[in-house]
Amino acid sequence: MRGTLRDQFRDKHPFFWVVVIAAVYAACVWVFTVAMVYKYAGLSKFGYDLERNLTITRVYSEGPAANKLQAGDVIRAINNQPATLESFVENVIFKPVGATYTLEVERNGTQQQVELRLRVYIAPDAADTQRLLGLFSLLSFCAFLIAIFAGLLRPADTTVRLFFAAFFLVGLGIPSLRQVFTVLNETELLLSNVAFTLLGSAFFPLPVMFHFFLRFPPGLPVSRFWEIVKWALYTAAIPLHVIMTWSLWAARGVVIVVPFAILFMLGGGLALVMLLIRSYRLAKEPHQKQRIKWIVSGNLTVLFFFLLLMLFEGVLWPRLFSRSNPVAEMIDRVLLYLSHLILLGNFVAWAYAILKHRVLDINVVIRRSLRYLLASRGFILIEALLAFALLSFVFAGRLGVWLDRFGSNTRTLITILGTVLMVLALQTVNRKIRPLIDRRFFRDAYDAQQILTELTSSLRATTNVNEVLELTTAKIQQALYAANVTIFLRNGQHDFQSAVSSDYHEREKSSRAMNRELHLPEAAFVVQRIHNSSQPAEIDWDDPYSPVATQLAAMANGDAAAQQEFDTLRALKTNLVLPLAAKDELLGVLALGPRAGDLPYSREDKRMLMNVAGQTALALENSRLIEQKIDLEAEHNRKTQELEEARRLQLSMLPKGNVKLDRLEITGAMRTATEVGGDYYDFLPLPDGRYCVVIGDATGHGMSAGLIVGMVKMGLTSRLQTAPSLQPMIEDLNTALKLSLAHRGVGMCLGATMIDLTTLQVELCSNGMPFPYHFTNGTLRALELKAQPLGFLKRVNVPTAMLQMQPGEALIWVSDGFEERMNARNEEWGAAQVAAALMEICTRESSGATIARALIAACDRASDGRSNDDDMTIVVITALRESA
Repeated sequence: MRGTLRDQFRDKHPFFWVVVIAAVYAACVWVFTVAMVYKYAGLSKFGYDLERNLTITRVYSEGPAANKLQAGDVIRAINNQPATLESFVENVIFKPVGATYTLEVERNGTQQQVELRLRVYIAPDAADTQRLLGLFSLLSFCAFLIAIFAGLLRPADTTVRLFFAAFFLVGLGIPSLRQVFTVLNETELLLSNVAFTLLGSAFFPLPVMFHFFLRFPPGLPVSRFWEIVKWALYTAAIPLHVIMTWSLWAARGVVIVVPFAILFMLGGGLALVMLLIRSYRLAKEPHQKQRIKWIVSGNLTVLFFFLLLMLFEGVLWPRLFSRSNPVAEMIDRVLLYLSHLILLGNFVAWAYAILKHRVLDINVVIRRSLRYLLASRGFILIEALLAFALLSFVFAGRLGVWLDRFGSNTRTLITILGTVLMVLALQTVNRKIRPLIDRRFFRDAYDAQQILTELTSSLRATTNVNEVLELTTAKIQQALYAANVTIFLRNGQHDFQSAVSSDYHEREKSSRAMNRELHLPEAAFVVQRIHNSSQPAEIDWDDPYSPVATQLAAMANGDAAAQQEFDTLRALKTNLVLPLAAKDELLGVLALGPRAGDLPYSREDKRMLMNVAGQTALALENSRLIEQKIDLEAEHNRKTQELEEARRLQLSMLPKGNVKLDRLEITGAMRTATEVGGDYYDFLPLPDGRYCVVIGDATGHGMSAGLIVGMVKMGLTSRLQTAPSLQPMIEDLNTALKLSLAHRGVGMCLGATMIDLTTLQVELCSNGMPFPYHFTNGTLRALELKAQPLGFLKRVNVPTAMLQMQPGEALIWVSDGFEERMNARNEEWGAAQVAAALMEICTRESSGATIARALIAACDRASDGRSNDDDMTIVVITALRESA
């Protein structure tokens, strides 16, 4: 279940757990620091102060050096080594309590050796030191609290991560144990080294803080100069940190690094001051200036006083005053207190800016978290209060006195029994109340999961697009109580149009379909993002650092398509956008508005919604395929009907039968293709007793070819009534077709034969048809007549040939369907094979009908059973023998 503790923790960003580990570490560090402060604050172990030149400025009467050293002594050697600050740190400061060491001092011009033992004593300013370290602990606690608070609430925000790192390192650096470092035992010293040196708390807060202010506030330009400064600070911090770490672990004094450390802090601090001033000046919008004013002013004040403190301690004091000068000590103490108090004020400024002016925009997260915490966990508080009331009632007042009359253990037994009964009763009540709380605050995870699971099952059985869309929106709102759910689908115009939109009304606890005309461009930023990543895109309009919302706002300036996308998503208050994709094709977009109760969509919500989006896309794809199948079937039926009508039209324009005259027999046969190919033949008698035999092949298929054939037949019938000769008739027919046919590439191939029945004299022409064959005296020859098809050119040549037929001869016309007939190996039969087959058939047969059937059969055998892709038409004119 999504509402379980495991699921809630599984939803957390990985950096959330980094913050949790850091919080545990910070708690250990802070407790250790406070313990060390209150255990050792104000204690010392060597009993004197000295200048950098190793001149003793003060000897404490309570310390181990009393009566052995005097103010003004100059240390010349330490344990027989030349006296330097490094040797003093190594032989005195790093030595444990109880160790002895020998100093060779110069006093009044004479050299003396003094043996000293390190002993813990209470310094005169112990109370003041303890107060100062207490302030350090408070500052550290504030820094840790702000860092962890921000990191836990917004772990996915890169800027907040830098903010967390900066304040966390500041929190580690503030509780410095320098005031009690000299009296720690070996175990405590080891812990302090681990706590404060390994994480770079001394030098890394400055470059990390600089890095943060390079990104804050967002949207400001960053020049290459500031990037170089950032990496220079990181680069300088690394060797300083390494040297300091080695110094502490090796118990060696590396005093030479101190000037470099001071220079690093001064230079880095000045760079940070310049960066803050630049950020404030570049912030042009009034609300942006208002948001960073408190931050910039607070940080500038803190940096100023800390730089002043470092300048005084590192430069002015050693050169202008002695270490024991009371005025210098007072100035140093005032600057120290003032700088840390101002740092505390800066933390307050950060908190004020975060809560009041929504810097980092964490207040929205606080509001959402507290609302759910009080709603879903508030009943636990009631249980605790009831248990406390029961215990108070049993152990206090007159009831307790009265129970004591029955024995000393009566109260305990009554408490145990009452607690058991109360727990059982509250568990029963809790089971009743918790669903009501979940329902009221929309966290009924089990129901949501069940509803969305049922939805995925229902979508598999739904084939209607509208049903798919309505079912998806209704179930999502029933499960998650989204303020609105809108589904965009492609509209064929390179964008997505809202196909269905539904709003949830919290007061009525119901959904209502809305009629919205909204569009998302196909090239929209969010559309491309979810398509390329196949992941949901989350938009938080209340979060100025939301990457998607920020990008949408930036792209909307001056770009019409981006502005349309911004307006559409903003109008719907879209919080989550998911892809409806199938087979790498984006079919649509699912847009969800904010959840009722202002609750965010969890990782489990997004996972379930992605499953729903996937099933919805599959259902849409299936619905689309089914609709396409229905459309294809309808189109197929339409084409089948059209082909059947074209076939009937084609056959209706053919002669009703063959022609057999006294001296002549005219036979025609056609094998139609699957698609009507446009072949045509006809036998037309003329008024003067002649016969016109034509064969043709119209371009195209189906009804278009049938219409051309009809035009040719009508033209021939009309023109032949005037008994013309062949050439002018064909020329007139070409002119009529050219004027009537507006489309290019549409026309007709035509072969025509004019026969005088008395003399058997034949005139023939061929415009685009295969050559006719003349069988005479046992030989077959092709009559080569070449001319352009009709209807393509305004004027065509019509060459004619004259032929005198004798009894027993045959004139044969065939369409190109014979020679172009393909076999199973995709090989054409060819003109040569047609001629060879005709030669063999005509030698054997004399009847025109038999010749036609035999040629079609021979062509079928050559095709290996493959059907003809084009019409096959043959016309045979045979001159009958006298005996017939």
